[in-house]
Amino acid sequence: MTYLAHSAKPERGILEQAYSVHIANVVRDAIANADNTAKHSHKFGELLLAAVRLAAEFHDLGKLDDINQEVLRTNCGKMIHHVDAGVAHIIDGPRTSVRAVAALAAFAHHNPGLPGIVDENEKGTGKVFRDSTPAPDGAVFREYTNRQLSGYRTRHQSCVANLPAVKQLEAKIPAPPLLLRLALSCLVDAD
Repeated sequence: MTYLAHSAKPERGILEQAYSVHIANVVRDAIANADNTAKHSHKFGELLLAAVRLAAEFHDLGKLDDINQEVLRTNCGKMIHHVDAGVAHIIDGPRTSVRAVAALAAFAHHNPGLPGIVDENEKGTGKVFRDSTPAPDGAVFREYTNRQLSGYRTRHQSCVANLPAVKQLEAKIPAPPLLLRLALSCLVDAD
């Protein structure tokens, strides 16, 4: 089965876009953006590159949900929030600066700017950058995502098996605010 990232828009002459093609393009372009930026910072360049690469690959993970795939295939109905899945995947691992910056970029890639970090941290453990709105099954959205995450990961892996590996950089240096803005810009521009 071909999973989609974008619906066709026949009235505008736009064909549907496969998830695999979209992710490969975003990863390529986001890495190019980050690489052009990273060369200006010896201290934070590697962190920026690793975080942008991670965010680029998983920013649309929730589009692999059955509900979203039906909407994308038929161009009918309403998509459910797809950002939470990428964030959930990214933060599911050791707490590092790379994961924190990548999660923030994935979380904010459809928002009008960066969230308030203090406000997000006040949500508590397991809730930072996560969606607490109601899900289709009536649960809190992050709980719905947590139940679906394994399936999303399996679908994702089948779509993007040929992507270059994510560089493992487990830095624990604090990321300055400018780096957060640059990471988001690299991702949004590529998306």
